[in-house]
Amino acid sequence: MPLKTRLNGYFYTLIGPKRTRPEIGYGLFLSYSGQRDRGILPSLQRAIEKQPRPWYKPPLLRVFLDKSSIPIGPHLWSKIESGLSRSNWLVVIASPEAAESKWVDREIAWWLTNRSSDTLLLVLSSGDLVWDDDHEDWNHSVSTALPPRLLGAFEHQPVWKAIKWHKSSNRSIDPDIDGAALSILSVIRGISEDDLHSESLRETQRNLRWAQLTGLVLTILVILATIVARVAVVQKDRADKQAMIAAARLVTTIADNKMDTDVRSALLLAVAAYKIDPSDTNLSTLLRANIASPSIVRYLTTSSPVTALETSADGSTVAAGTADGQVLLWSPSNPELTRVFKLTSSIASLAIDRSGETVLATDGTQVALWQKASGTHPIKIEGENSPDLVAISPSGKLAAIHSIAQNTRLISNAFVGVLDLQSGEIDESHPDNWNATTMSFISDSELALFTGQRDTRIISLTHNWEFAEFRHGGCGASHPVGDPSVNGRYVACGPLKGEPILIFPSDGSDANSFLNAYIPQASTAIPATLSLSGHTVAVPGQDGALYVAGTSSVKDNTPPATRLTGATVTSEKLLRFMGDSENRLVSAHQDQITFWDMQQTDRITRTLTIPSVMGCNACQPNIFVSPNSQAAIVSTSVNYNDSDADATLLQNLAPDNSPPSTIIAPFRGIPIWLDEKGKSSLIIVGESYPWGSGTEWEEDLSIPKNVTLSPPVRSAERIVAASSAPGSKVIIKVDSEGNIALEDTNGRDLKSIPSPVASTDVNGSISHAAISHDGSLVAIAKRDDTDSKDKVTIFDLHSLRTVGTVDGQDLTDIVYSDSELVIERREAIEYWSLDGHSLHRTNRGENPAGLPWIIAMDQKGSMVAEDTTNEYTTLIKDGLTLAIIPPTRVDWYAHTGIALSADGKMFLRTTTGSDGGPDGILEVRDISADALIRSACHSSGSDLSSEEWRTIVGIARPKNAYCI
Repeated sequence: MPLKTRLNGYFYTLIGPKRTRPEIGYGLFLSYSGQRDRGILPSLQRAIEKQPRPWYKPPLLRVFLDKSSIPIGPHLWSKIESGLSRSNWLVVIASPEAAESKWVDREIAWWLTNRSSDTLLLVLSSGDLVWDDDHEDWNHSVSTALPPRLLGAFEHQPVWKAIKWHKSSNRSIDPDIDGAALSILSVIRGISEDDLHSESLRETQRNLRWAQLTGLVLTILVILATIVARVAVVQKDRADKQAMIAAARLVTTIADNKMDTDVRSALLLAVAAYKIDPSDTNLSTLLRANIASPSIVRYLTTSSPVTALETSADGSTVAAGTADGQVLLWSPSNPELTRVFKLTSSIASLAIDRSGETVLATDGTQVALWQKASGTHPIKIEGENSPDLVAISPSGKLAAIHSIAQNTRLISNAFVGVLDLQSGEIDESHPDNWNATTMSFISDSELALFTGQRDTRIISLTHNWEFAEFRHGGCGASHPVGDPSVNGRYVACGPLKGEPILIFPSDGSDANSFLNAYIPQASTAIPATLSLSGHTVAVPGQDGALYVAGTSSVKDNTPPATRLTGATVTSEKLLRFMGDSENRLVSAHQDQITFWDMQQTDRITRTLTIPSVMGCNACQPNIFVSPNSQAAIVSTSVNYNDSDADATLLQNLAPDNSPPSTIIAPFRGIPIWLDEKGKSSLIIVGESYPWGSGTEWEEDLSIPKNVTLSPPVRSAERIVAASSAPGSKVIIKVDSEGNIALEDTNGRDLKSIPSPVASTDVNGSISHAAISHDGSLVAIAKRDDTDSKDKVTIFDLHSLRTVGTVDGQDLTDIVYSDSELVIERREAIEYWSLDGHSLHRTNRGENPAGLPWIIAMDQKGSMVAEDTTNEYTTLIKDGLTLAIIPPTRVDWYAHTGIALSADGKMFLRTTTGSDGGPDGILEVRDISADALIRSACHSSGSDLSSEEWRTIVGIARPKNAYCI
């Protein structure tokens, strides 16, 4: 089939009308017979109907073919006749089969009757058609394809066409359908086949151009649609991102506002904000939330509000009772609360023994005893009494149950029963007319009842229930009196506005000897809580904070109170010291239990003890972190044989059970970590000849096998910088006179390099030096006291020439990062190109007073820690202040050193101790986002509930704003 015909047919199939209304009529009617013609005529029909035409016009001719144009149903002839009546031409496919077909003959007869023979066209498919010129009619004897009804139908010889047959590539005989269709159309339209062919070609070309144009337009539209869709996706992503950023900002703002009053919410909101938008700003909020209210260790969430709270005398266990009747135990070593039993109603009172292995509780109707060894047992109360108070003796052998008759609340109908905890039976019960609000054992033989006012009754359990009553005269009538100390030996009066809190022995043994605790911010509505010793008091303040203060027998010499924030405390009965501790407390409010430790640095800090002392006044400790963050080197002073001496310490930084630090060098050293063929080694380069005891105690050291010492030489100058490039076996040293020396890893001298700043002039000295990470550049700061024109000189070790200089005015330190030279001045930090040619940026520090800084930096220069002597440490990331960390010690002997790990995820700070005083400490903080999230989620106890989120934040919670 010719290409143009195929294209026309294909184009028509794609965009041409699929159906035409029957009433429009047909251009021609195909009359035929025989199986072979039946097989080819549908193709002929399509070829005629799909002749090229403008793409927007319907077919030029519609063809009636009984195989495709007659619907299924009866009355076949009437349908054929209908098709004939609506056709303009009758095309008879002449063949021997048609010559013998009565249907063909009948169709011809109808046409000759109702139409003109001029509109009847013969197309020879097979057989012969012969015209007899002599008779002006068909030669019937030899015209084998002529239907009988056509004899005598024409006055003159008609035009007829023939379907040509040819061999195809597969050797079959196929008809020339396109040629036959063109022949038929040329007769019907009265156009020569050549002209018709030209017209078809023009229409095909025109349609192809239209198709190409349409394709081009469609391609452009698809491209535009794709661009629009992509823009829409980008805009949607951008809008979603902006919405998330806005949500994170809101959450961050709320977290900031809650850091002083509700640390749990602040921690969880900070986690949510960072997960919504992990920006440095939200990392700052997350870090600050983790160090806010540093005395809070963690929170615990209960299923309902806490109604009773006690701690064991050994400080190992906390017991809590809840409004839904649960009795819960918790140990600081256990991250979860443990339910030991449940009563029907709200727990009214509970008691716990010294070791935390026995708990007694009542809900006002029932009493239950839990013992670790035997489980839970109900305690039967004689009569119809309602238990309201319980207590356990110090030995854990006895318990007391206070109860009131159910039919009256008269004091005279109260009873106290003594319970043998081994048998679980009440040995004896005595009436009591004391309006007790609290009950405690002083010893196994004495039981104290307290009224909550000024009165105490102490009952002897060994002398026929004899008792003594005491009124604490030092407490005024308006003084609220809180619960006694855990052992019942002390009670506290007050507080009253502007007056000290008074602490008395509960037995009145020395009524004139009392202790004072002065907390001017104390709330007068809530009594104080006492430690076991009675030497420390805790009381909520009027500002919502919790205040803890020591006591003194001298009113005007009371220790200052410590202000604790981050959790709500509204009842002295839900505030307890942990055992005999003066620094650890536990409190409860609603469904939150808070554990406090006033000696804790903060929730992300591990504090390690190291034998570091101040040494000389100018002897600042230096600290270095290994490349894998698994070890630290501290260059400091230690006490050896009652004398201070320079030393270098090695401290393992393993997260759990870190071993004690090891003294590995009898001098202050600069560590150089080497990694050769997978084996790690460490070289300690001595800074200067040891001050103090010298090196005679080197034999007492335990030096690891992978550590090599490069001791200082007595006559040499102080080493101010030492380093080695990655993969190199050469050590670069810079001394205080500006001399540069190269050594191998065994300490052998390789080369001395003349430095442009090297000098022995007494007026010139090297204050600081830094070596680039690749070992190619050395920056040396020289202080010239004669003209006050300090400068930093950058020297290239390969070309042996000066490549740059930077003004050294007000310089306090210089450090190389991977890509920049960082110059620290008194009031700013500057980031220069490695060669000092261009200043990239300047960050103003947190040092308005211009005090000397200590600076530490990660390898990329992104994270910076800066510290003023004995002052706060500021953590900065890319110019943004993440957090300001307060000093752990501010004593005269406390000198500080700081360091950051190479990846900036770990911050270390060391503070020296003193001779005969406290040891030095090394604080290790993991400040990576993952570690901060883990710490925040662990400390919070539980995530914010949906109701808490709605109440606090007020917007829909993003799907990733969870601790999980």
